[in-house]
Amino acid sequence: MQSSNEELQSINEELETSKEELQSTNEELSTVNDELQNRNEEITQSNNDLVNVLSGVDIPILLIGNKLQIRRFNASAGKALNLIATDIGRPISDIRPNINVPDLDQLILEVVESLTIKEQEIQDTQGRWYSMTIRPYKTVDNRIDGAIVTLEDINDLKLGMLRIQEARDYAEAIVETVREHLIVLNRDLRVVTANQAYYKEFAITPEKIKDKYIYDIQDGLWNMPKLRQLLEEIIRENNEFRDFEVNYEAPGAGRRFMLLNARRVVREEQLILLAVEDITARRIAEEEREKLHLEHKEALSKVKKLAGMLPICANCKKIRNDEGYWEQIEAYISDHSEAEFSHGVCPECVVKLYPEIDTTQDKEQ
Repeated sequence: MQSSNEELQSINEELETSKEELQSTNEELSTVNDELQNRNEEITQSNNDLVNVLSGVDIPILLIGNKLQIRRFNASAGKALNLIATDIGRPISDIRPNINVPDLDQLILEVVESLTIKEQEIQDTQGRWYSMTIRPYKTVDNRIDGAIVTLEDINDLKLGMLRIQEARDYAEAIVETVREHLIVLNRDLRVVTANQAYYKEFAITPEKIKDKYIYDIQDGLWNMPKLRQLLEEIIRENNEFRDFEVNYEAPGAGRRFMLLNARRVVREEQLILLAVEDITARRIAEEEREKLHLEHKEALSKVKKLAGMLPICANCKKIRNDEGYWEQIEAYISDHSEAEFSHGVCPECVVKLYPEIDTTQDKEQ
């Protein structure tokens, strides 16, 4: 009986020990449960934050897993990529999105394997432009677990750039068509471009003048204080100048005359269009015309002197000049014109002066 009591007491003690251990384990489980509950609340909160961030962002965002399966996407991505909720978990290669990127799965795989960022301009099926960026998806412990695909709407910007490019091409086509020598400067008075007529006229190539100051090109041909002042006034006051004449000595070509006209081109970037007109032939023609005019005027003045009232002697036929002296008529005419005289004797005078000479035979001959 005593032995049975001792066994029962021993069992009771073991039960008490087990009870204490169970109580301790229960407390630990309760603590772990509280921790799990707190973590679950944090995860839920993080998930809520992520959902709100994704839904609040207007940029399409697509999360791709390691096996290129769709993990998550926001509403904007669903609309842009033609995705629905049941597509989550499906391989991206099984999806036919609304964007024209046939090798999208390959691009994502390259990003995951190379850990690089890829950017590409794409269009959707309606022709709208987007900037697509693919980045590696990194976990908090810095592991790569897929990729993130984002689309930024750049349609307005792209169309604006295309319009600007079209306008630039149109303007350049006009510039190249014009026979006049044209050169384009930026607001710093550096050369942006010139047309073929300019390159041909001055025997230079685009590389020799592009991005250089207008005053430094062609051995300082345009380095003139007055021209510098006029160009700076265009930038500062948005005005223009016309018919600024320049002349210089061209190697092997003699004196050259150029007429410069410039104005600012209205666009986002301030540019100056400088037109250079070669007026050498016109200037030479004007000088020749002026020379001929002076010669003509001088000839007319001489003719007028001979056409005036001339005092002439009724007997000896001498003419009184401006100084009051009498001189032979041929001397006076020679001094006041370009006429020249040769002297001889007419037949009537021969008879009067030399009656002994028989002129009958000469007349018959």
